[in-house]
Amino acid sequence: MNSEPYTENYAEGQEVLYAEQPAGASKGLFIWLCALVLSFCYEIPVVQLTSMDRLNPRLFDIVFLIGLFTIFPNLRGVGQAPRLFRIWAGIVTVFCICALVWFPFFPWFYGKYCLFFALKYVEGLLSIYAVAKIQLTSNQKRTLHNMVIVGGIIVAVYAIPEYFGRTRPQTFAVGKEYIYKEGSLFSCLGMTYFHVSMFSSVSSFMIFARFNACKNMAARLKWLGLGFFVAWPAFFSGCRAGFVAWIIGWLVLLIISKVSYRRIVIGLAIPLAFFLFITLGFSGLSAIAEKSFTLQRFEFGEETGTGSSVKSRMSLEWYNLSAYRQQGILIPFIGAGFYVAPNVDETGVKKYRVGYGIHNSYLFALEQGGLVVFFLFIWFLITCWKSLKRMRLPGNNEIDRAFATGMFAYLCAVIIVMQGGQIFWYGFGKVNFNTYIILLFVLAVKQSMPTEDAVSYTHLRAHETSLHLVCRLLLEK
Repeated sequence: MNSEPYTENYAEGQEVLYAEQPAGASKGLFIWLCALVLSFCYEIPVVQLTSMDRLNPRLFDIVFLIGLFTIFPNLRGVGQAPRLFRIWAGIVTVFCICALVWFPFFPWFYGKYCLFFALKYVEGLLSIYAVAKIQLTSNQKRTLHNMVIVGGIIVAVYAIPEYFGRTRPQTFAVGKEYIYKEGSLFSCLGMTYFHVSMFSSVSSFMIFARFNACKNMAARLKWLGLGFFVAWPAFFSGCRAGFVAWIIGWLVLLIISKVSYRRIVIGLAIPLAFFLFITLGFSGLSAIAEKSFTLQRFEFGEETGTGSSVKSRMSLEWYNLSAYRQQGILIPFIGAGFYVAPNVDETGVKKYRVGYGIHNSYLFALEQGGLVVFFLFIWFLITCWKSLKRMRLPGNNEIDRAFATGMFAYLCAVIIVMQGGQIFWYGFGKVNFNTYIILLFVLAVKQSMPTEDAVSYTHLRAHETSLHLVCRLLLEK
């Protein structure tokens, strides 16, 4: 008779039964996981080894290397990775193929970046693989949820002096410095407002998601206030996509959360709206916009029109397919040149775009990996949507539901905002943010193991399904 406990993945739409209580991650393994999650909130180079910023090691690189030699050798045979991870692994595999194919076609100066960005995707994939394979108890998953929140607090606090004019020191080994655009916020992340804005948004959603598990009003107000504080860089960084994403995600949370959450939020929103109405009456919208670079970019973009306005970004009226005419028929098969995709203007001048591409996350998948990556990406989003919805069902424990709720709000936001903003993939100065988001999605769709203080669906269903389990064991005998 098979002595293995009967386990099936509920996140894939099936029932879960455990014949014995799993122990979860060991102490050393769990400390590494916490360090991994926290490492994404500080993306300033740990040491300046070279004048090329993207080659300087970050905290994530150091934690990853530690895990590579201590954690990864022990992952064999540990839990099954969810389907979501397997789809992402397929995307990274195709990306690597595209990088290898394109590499010989470009001059060495540009071709080497194809390999570099492919390796960064592989590094991220391996770290996500570790998270996908390691079994967690409910308490451990709640601690990782707290690490996400702590990361958001660190980023929000670090950005405060920056908002008041104190730019962070960032000098390269050769004496070069970043050029700041007045009003931009970067906090302790990459040198782009995409990064800080989206990081703050997802951290805010994860804080708001904890509201539903609170049992008293004081705790609810604490999480609500903390969620708004952590989100403040999204309103002032200069990134319109992050601002819109936060609004969408906040509205989604308002719809799917408990009635008590909606009552409190609406109760607080009414006096806030009245205050804003009075403030606008005395100072006007322009006075408020002066305090926020994000609002300034909204105003500037709509005034300048094509290419900068929200309408043109969403409608793709600025997109010029003829710029890829040199790649021609290759684009549907291997993209337009992995992470250096050159554009050719009307005069025939070729411009290599190292580390960035089209500001549309859907078309970016096509641009970098062809139709295969494009369809895998759509499949990834659909699978993520379905899995997160299942994890939010009442049968799951409160900790799993809270984690899934926060990431579901973020998913709803990015599905819309990705049409006009580059907020998902690696590159664009966002350092390791893409790995962080995929890692959180994988954690959100992965069911935790029940603990004594977290009664889960597995315990509630134990008596109802005992006959089913007995029949299965008899058949295997």
